[in-house]
Amino acid sequence: MKRGYIVSGTDAAWGVAVVATTAKEAKKISVAAGEFLDDEWINIKSHWERDVDVNGLHIGVLRDLRKGLFRGFYNYIESKCDNCGVESQVEAYNNKALCFDCMEKEYENVR
Repeated sequence: MKRGYIVSGTDAAWGVAVVATTAKEAKKISVAAGEFLDDEWINIKSHWERDVDVNGLHIGVLRDLRKGLFRGFYNYIESKCDNCGVESQVEAYNNKALCFDCMEKEYENVR
């Protein structure tokens, strides 16, 4: 059974989205893909993200951050806002990647 994992280093400031069947496999895939050095193997951890949608994804590293955002791997990413085009932290909202300001405007329009 495929699952979504975030594999991260000891500082846990960032993580790599990986589709795998086990946490150990997710670590191996991320090291083999060059995301971590071989000697970092001991210092990386893999966390199963239970709400991630992995349907249709292949086992391996998910390099498309936007796809990772919409699939639930990430809460936010650094990217251009779909509404205003400003490069900032964006979150998935109504099938768009929106900055905080545009997300507030969209929310106000719904109310």
